[in-house]
Amino acid sequence: MIGAEFTDATEPGIYTWDLDEDLLYADTLVAALFGLDPAETVEGLPLESYLARMHPNDRPTVEH
Repeated sequence: MIGAEFTDATEPGIYTWDLDEDLLYADTLVAALFGLDPAETVEGLPLESYLARMHPNDRPTVEH
């Protein structure tokens, strides 16, 4: 079930990953899903910012 904070989302949850710079640029829905600052996600955050918010059991699979 999607929480109420996501039901009024106006953005589709899109991100772009700059592999050379190791920065993910994402919209505010992605920021909300990961509990990150929306302004920072738009400006770009390193992948580790997202991985740090994942359950430890899920991290190895996602990192792979």
